[in-house]
Amino acid sequence: MEAFTALVLQDKLYYYFATPSDENELSRPIASPNSQAKDAEKVFVSAFINAWHHLPQPDRQKLKDY
Repeated sequence: MEAFTALVLQDKLYYYFATPSDENELSRPIASPNSQAKDAEKVFVSAFINAWHHLPQPDRQKLKDY
């Protein structure tokens, strides 16, 4: 299974939809999210970008390096 680790690279947001998982099961990426997931995507992306742009550039870089 492909690893999904970085959320931000060069000030771009990368994410994926996945099935819920518990500690004994790995989540699996979802190729075609349903309409409810697409609505949640809009809220998540907007909130993330708003928060990201409030961080000073040095802090953004530290987070990207991490």
